[in-house]
Amino acid sequence: MGQVGNGLNDTIAEPVEIEFDLGVTAVSGGAAHTCAVTTDGSVWCWGLNDDAMLGDSTGIDHYLPNRVTGVTDTVSVSASAWHTCVVTKESDVWCWGTNWDGELGIGDDSEPQIPVKVTVLDDVLDISSGDAHTCAITIDDKLWCWGSNDLGQLGVEDKVTTFFTPVQVTEVVNPVWISAGENHTAAVDGDGRAWCWGANNQGQLGQGDLQSSSKPLQVK
Repeated sequence: MGQVGNGLNDTIAEPVEIEFDLGVTAVSGGAAHTCAVTTDGSVWCWGLNDDAMLGDSTGIDHYLPNRVTGVTDTVSVSASAWHTCVVTKESDVWCWGTNWDGELGIGDDSEPQIPVKVTVLDDVLDISSGDAHTCAITIDDKLWCWGSNDLGQLGVEDKVTTFFTPVQVTEVVNPVWISAGENHTAAVDGDGRAWCWGANNQGQLGQGDLQSSSKPLQVK
């Protein structure tokens, strides 16, 4: 699938350097693709591309880094299993790839095949892409999530299983760090406390049990 980015479609058992003309400031690995940000704010992706997770509509896998057009001045990137999101210097969010459960945050489940701006969310500091959901922290110290909520991974106590636009996670106050997993989410607040919510079939919420929770729970 080429997710290593060295031009080959082989499994590599040791680290290899991926050469860029410019320095790399951020990198993120998804299930079968990888994306990086270079010093000029460009985004480069490589690997599996059957659902446009590399940011182009060709459906062709790329074994070497391929520049994503339509997105500039990027500062961070988060690659998930099937979609990718970035934050720009203007604190805007752009996403692309699979959108079966609204994980792109564009208001519906359409799949535009190219980067699209999440227009309903501004002033974003950080973002994390899960398997079929996405979460972001905004400048006003609020946490927002969208996409699949079938296992409570959005942190809202609501029976709705899909949110096509961001919803606020009010239980976590003053968030400073966010990480979206396959079907659960973890965050750290300004007081250094860890919170987890969503699927807990493997004990990933850190509560000492296997009970899933749509409500953020403090890890003590």
